[in-house]
Amino acid sequence: MSAAVGAPATSRTGPVPQAATWQNHAGETVEIVKSGHIVRRGIVEEEMPDGSGLWLAADAADRRENFHKSLGFELWV
Repeated sequence: MSAAVGAPATSRTGPVPQAATWQNHAGETVEIVKSGHIVRRGIVEEEMPDGSGLWLAADAADRRENFHKSLGFELWV
């Protein structure tokens, strides 16, 4: 995953991440995409049991953050 946060999700080099289900990604690095733009990249810390959302872990640049797919976010791996 080499596109910058805020960049169009199609402006990347290397393998293109694919949209994914919102379950079974704990510990993986993912991209959160909305309206075709990367909103956040991070490691999945926790997932909702019903697959409706997830938490990305805090890192040096961002705080821990929750995303819900019902708000139009996509999960790319």
